[in-house]
Amino acid sequence: MSNMLKRFIKINRGISGYFINKFPNFCHGRRTAAADFERLLEKLIEKRGSGPFTILEIGGIDRPRLKKDPRYRYVGLDVDVNDNCYQLYDEFYLQSIEESIPVKADLIITKTVLEHVPNVSISFQRMYDCLNEGGEMLHLVPCGYHPYSLATKFVGHKWQRKLIRLLLPPKAAQVRGYKAYYNLCSYSQMKRLVSSLSPENTSITPYWAAVGYFKFFFPLFLTIAALNRISEVFCLRQLASYMVVYLKKYDTPVV
Repeated sequence: MSNMLKRFIKINRGISGYFINKFPNFCHGRRTAAADFERLLEKLIEKRGSGPFTILEIGGIDRPRLKKDPRYRYVGLDVDVNDNCYQLYDEFYLQSIEESIPVKADLIITKTVLEHVPNVSISFQRMYDCLNEGGEMLHLVPCGYHPYSLATKFVGHKWQRKLIRLLLPPKAAQVRGYKAYYNLCSYSQMKRLVSSLSPENTSITPYWAAVGYFKFFFPLFLTIAALNRISEVFCLRQLASYMVVYLKKYDTPVV
């Protein structure tokens, strides 16, 4: 039975993959959160020139977004650690984002991290407090009301890890399965939160994708892809799969 199920999933993943190749815009949309996040990050770094400035990446552990560079001081912070962390960053701190951050930064980045944080409000305050004046944050955040997020909350963390190992390719399953809370991870909640910190200097861009999680069953994959495109056309932000959140800090009023 197990072999039959694995074969069934493999066939459906193959059909879904073929459909993605034939109709990429229908499956993923014309804009992708990950690509836009990387482009914005590159622009923010280039804007600061040759430095010196400090970049703090939270939740990157030994898979950081960037590499060490003479232009900036690259600091990592995570609740997990291994020996590689101290080689990949100029400095590394082992702690929760919900605790006071012992470094001042000019740019803070997270990518698919905040959904795993129990208290996002406190975490944003900690990040905001450690930003230098004129400092910026950039976050890629999975949203809590997309079907994938609702499904993970429904099945619970224990079954989520089991299903990930069964339904996703082995390489993808290795870096997924952390407990997800999705605290304040919706467009409206995040908008209120970041606006309370920096009312005039924030932006939130929603995206509708995340169909890859449903490739194990093509009819479901197709249904989610169609729901994404309908949500995108009508700009149903609460049903977004991801959002890219930007915030800039000014300790003094901007005239």
